[in-house]
Amino acid sequence: MMRMRALALLAAGALGVASAPGQPPPKSNPPAEKVRMIPLESCYATEGVSGCPHVKRVDEPYSFDLNELIRNNRTGASNVALVRGKDIAGAVKATRWTFAASHRADIPVPPNPGDTKADSMPLWLVAYFGMGPSNPGFGRVQAAEVRGQTVRVAYALARSAAGATQDEVHYYLWVPLRQAGAGTYTLELFDANGKDVTLLRRVAVAGP
Repeated sequence: MMRMRALALLAAGALGVASAPGQPPPKSNPPAEKVRMIPLESCYATEGVSGCPHVKRVDEPYSFDLNELIRNNRTGASNVALVRGKDIAGAVKATRWTFAASHRADIPVPPNPGDTKADSMPLWLVAYFGMGPSNPGFGRVQAAEVRGQTVRVAYALARSAAGATQDEVHYYLWVPLRQAGAGTYTLELFDANGKDVTLLRRVAVAGP
């Protein structure tokens, strides 16, 4: 009997499944979540936010909404939200409703509130980094990524400069996320230098 038990343990060891008596077998590590990097050249930002193409306050389809957003959003605190829009013009218009018209931000805001077909529009993450001088500006967007249902924007703050301009501009960023399945998404602003999440919001996304 003892000999049969010893043979059984040796066989288990040969298969790599042996464990100490009375201990459960070791658990395998779950596969790492796939990370989708969003090209920064597909994002948009206002003056003072570097790393992405800049939006323009004149001669563009979104210019009116951008100017209204800047004129009516007087808050200084940073913020982050999800909006919908088929292009940057739609995303800027939806941002205007979100940050300058007191619309709720726990669900994605469409360009036209009340649009029953808006759930089929692509999603955008919009980040508001507050206000400050155009030079040296807010800083640089270093990366935008999607990991499961978490969307993270990593940034590095600009170094303070003695020759900073005396003007004051709004720091906005728009990141295209395309379509996304229904669920609760976590939006993160991440300070790459401090290695810390500085702002987090969860948004419920309905299916199309």
